[in-house]
Amino acid sequence: MEPYIPFTAAQVRRHRFCFCVPVRWGVWILSAVEAVVSAMLCTANFLALFSTHDGRPWLIGIRVAGVLGWGSCVVMCGFGWIGTIEQKRKWVEWYYLLCWWHVCVIGIFGFISLLLLNLPGARIVAQGACVTVALAQKQLLHLAQKVSTEEAANVVATCERTVQIGLILSDLAWAIAVVLELWLGLIVGHYLDELADRDAAIHYGVDIESAQAPYSLTGLPGGTEIEKKYRSTGKRSRRSRRHERK
Repeated sequence: MEPYIPFTAAQVRRHRFCFCVPVRWGVWILSAVEAVVSAMLCTANFLALFSTHDGRPWLIGIRVAGVLGWGSCVVMCGFGWIGTIEQKRKWVEWYYLLCWWHVCVIGIFGFISLLLLNLPGARIVAQGACVTVALAQKQLLHLAQKVSTEEAANVVATCERTVQIGLILSDLAWAIAVVLELWLGLIVGHYLDELADRDAAIHYGVDIESAQAPYSLTGLPGGTEIEKKYRSTGKRSRRSRRHERK
C-alpha cells in the first residue's frame, strides 16, 4: 500500500479563461472595468437627477434607482477585488452570489427604465430641458432678449439629435455593463473553484480535481472530523461532484 502523500496548495491547477489568462487576473481586471463602467453610469444618473427640469415621480424614481443600482455595483466590485487580492474564499463566494443577484436586478429594472426613457413623453421632457438650457445660453452669449426663429429651429434640431444619441449611448452602456457582469460572474465561479481546491489542499491535503482523490480519510489521525469538514466546504465544481458520487 502506497503511503499517503498530502496534496499541497502549490500543486493546485490554475484555472484559466481565453485559453491562457489566469482566472485570478481575470477577476482583478474585469472587477476594475466593471467598477469604472458602473461608476460612470451612477454619475450620469446622479447628474441627470439634479439637472432635469421635470419633477415627475416616475422619472425621479428611475434616476434614483440608477444611482443606487450602479453605486452598489461599484461597492460590490471593490469588495470582490479585495477578496481576490487576499485570496479569501468566503469573500469571493459572497462576491459570486452578489454578482448573479445584481445582474438579474439590473437586467430587469435597467431594461424597464430604458424602455420608459425611450417613450415619446420622456423624450419630449429631455428635449424640452435641452432647448431651455440652450436658448438661455444663446441669450446670455449674445446679450439679446430674443432668439430668431431660425436659431430656435436649429436649437430644437440639435437637441433632438443630442437626446437621440444620448439614449443610444445609454442603451449601449447598459448592455456592455450587463455583459461584463455576466462574464465576470462566470470567471468568479471558476476562481471560486480554484480557491476551494486551494483550501482543500491547505486544510485537508487532498486533490479534489483528481479522479483518485482520497475522499475517505477515516484511517488518518482525526480523519473522521476532517472528512466532515471537507464535505461541508460546498465545492461547486461539476467535476468534483462527479468524483464524489464515485
